[in-house]
Amino acid sequence: MKERAKSVSEYHDHLFVFVDGIADVHDKIRGIPGSFERAIEGIKEARRYLSILISFTLTKENTDQVKDVIELSRKLNVGISIQVEYDYTASEKLSPDKMKLYEALKLIIELKKRGYPIVDHWITSRP
Repeated sequence: MKERAKSVSEYHDHLFVFVDGIADVHDKIRGIPGSFERAIEGIKEARRYLSILISFTLTKENTDQVKDVIELSRKLNVGISIQVEYDYTASEKLSPDKMKLYEALKLIIELKKRGYPIVDHWITSRP
């Protein structure tokens, strides 16, 4: 992405970059060693040319890193979109533990209220 950021900006106004956790957690989920560092380098370069959003999907493997990834988006000065993993064919295997998910969603709501760059509007409309 780092090498193609400028050319991508000729065709797109916004770019979503998937970040699944910090460092080793991201690399493990993606199955590609070093992919976290390459994603961060790409974000830093691409934000020079177009609007960047981190796309973060909560899973049972990264629920404990919600705040870290949100802090990363703030540090990089990019927005973040947050989804919850739900695979209808294998939800028990992939979905986060319900209590951990509840705590993570409460944290997301609190950080959004405090001005963090979380862009999902549905989070603030939930109780």
